[in-house]
Amino acid sequence: MPTREWREGVWLCETGPEPQLSEDLENLAYRLTQQLEGGGPDVVVDLSTVEFLNSVCLGRLIEVRAACQRGGGRLRLAGVTDRIWSVLLASNLDRSFRCLEDVSTALASLAVEDA
Repeated sequence: MPTREWREGVWLCETGPEPQLSEDLENLAYRLTQQLEGGGPDVVVDLSTVEFLNSVCLGRLIEVRAACQRGGGRLRLAGVTDRIWSVLLASNLDRSFRCLEDVSTALASLAVEDA
């Protein structure tokens, strides 16, 4: 997953479908864990190209969320389709993640909360 710094303290992660998604999320969680010493960034994960989340990917998202929280950062999921939303609902994770329509809205939500 290409992860880039959108602005200081905010990472944008553009994901792809499985099988790459679970590996990418694992790498993101690792990077976040390494970043904790200097304070963790806010992260937006773009799921717009993801058609399905399996249990491994759900676990990786939970790891990413935990790493963000440990570092004082915030996690936003962008581009969540109805299919992905239904998986989050069925697994009772809908309240654990802040899901937004698209990347622009997710980035804007972080900026508004900072103001």
